[in-house]
Amino acid sequence: MPRPKGGQNIRPSKSAIHGYYKILRDAANSGDVNAAAKLIELDHLISQSPRPMQFQMKSDSR
Repeated sequence: MPRPKGGQNIRPSKSAIHGYYKILRDAANSGDVNAAAKLIELDHLISQSPRPMQFQMKSDSR
């Protein structure tokens, strides 16, 4: 079923994904154990992926 005219895309943009990673990283750096665990899980999934990832996280200069 196609999305209704004027509806939003389901997939987030690459810039939105980058922002989500930054939020997770900042929360982990602030001591949020759940955010740190999710980053570890995502890193593991990316490293185990048989196909190259479309999006690669680049470290921000602080």
